[in-house]
Amino acid sequence: MNTAVVVGTFTGGAIGSAAAGGWTAITTTAIGLTVAARAVWAVARRRLAPVDR
Repeated sequence: MNTAVVVGTFTGGAIGSAAAGGWTAITTTAIGLTVAARAVWAVARRRLAPVDR
């Protein structure tokens, strides 16, 4: 999960910086990508969890 948060934050910063929208754009993009990365992680974790029978 830590990797997903760091990658999401870095990607958000890079996209926001490239868009030259200032810190608001950078922060908003980073938050959005971090939330998306966490959602993907949570779904993948649930699907890969072992099933006890």
